[in-house]
Amino acid sequence: MVLPATGFLPQIRHIFDIFDYSFSGRYVNTGKFYMQEENEALQSKARNLDSSERNPALPIHGTKTMHLVRRDNLKIQVRYIKGVGPKKSEYLAKIGLNTVEDILYYLPKRYEDRSSVTAIKDLKPGEAMTIQGEIATLSSRASRSGASIFQAAVADSTGSIHAIWFNQPYLRDMLKAGDKVILYGKVEIYDRLQMVQPEYEVMEGAETYSVNIGRIVPVYSLAAQLTQRFLRSLAFRTVAEHVKSAIERLPTYIIARQKLVDIKFALRNIHFPTNFEMLEKAYKRIVFEEFFVLQLALAIRKKGRGPEEAAFGHSMTAGELSESFKKALPF
Repeated sequence: MVLPATGFLPQIRHIFDIFDYSFSGRYVNTGKFYMQEENEALQSKARNLDSSERNPALPIHGTKTMHLVRRDNLKIQVRYIKGVGPKKSEYLAKIGLNTVEDILYYLPKRYEDRSSVTAIKDLKPGEAMTIQGEIATLSSRASRSGASIFQAAVADSTGSIHAIWFNQPYLRDMLKAGDKVILYGKVEIYDRLQMVQPEYEVMEGAETYSVNIGRIVPVYSLAAQLTQRFLRSLAFRTVAEHVKSAIERLPTYIIARQKLVDIKFALRNIHFPTNFEMLEKAYKRIVFEEFFVLQLALAIRKKGRGPEEAAFGHSMTAGELSESFKKALPF
């Protein structure tokens, strides 16, 4: 299933940051919102929180302090996430991923349904499918061009198929005869049934949990030095550890009226949906938020200042901007 989950949400997320503070006297300039002093103060305060405030096991008193801690968590640099480091963080920066928040809002470009396991006898050539079986034999050889070819014969109770990988000699140390594996790839027939360059997971017990196989899998836009496997694992780890810090910015009454899911549910399921129904709900929430923010930005620009005044900054009194919001909204 393919959903156009990408959009301009990552580019306009900062508008919501402005809304959090724009009701007590802030500045508007040429339709853009500048909060440099307030953001610097906020980041400084978040960095200086004492250990009791930062420890998630201890109670945090006050919604403002909670808000600061959560915002601080979202600004953690990707290089400090386990498995990334300085070099990979440079590659991630090429696709705009610099912080935890960037990863949470780096939405998949499409999805692959790898949740259904097919018996080998029922495989259809030309289609990408998932199988589960046991490695019967392993072999390796070199092609005429010198490329290394590693091959595994995988069998289930209904038949067998050959998995072939090019230039991946390290697989000799990772796959052994007798291993139970899950494979996902395009089924082909030449002189026999085969999958070329399939993704694989070795099952370590009666069941195994995989980010890459046996589920609805996200597919992301990549830089040349990155792989889907790496970015998928990074997204999974980031969602698992940091989605709790995501800040809900839509008013509760709008969420209820529009029958939307909350932002934490949406981010979990836009990356790793439990099923397609949950994906649709997450997608609906993300799309609504995109257009909601855009509508608010346009309303402020229209109601706030005229073109002749747009080149100058203006201080706004408390309540003035909120009233502008209310008059501009269609609900």
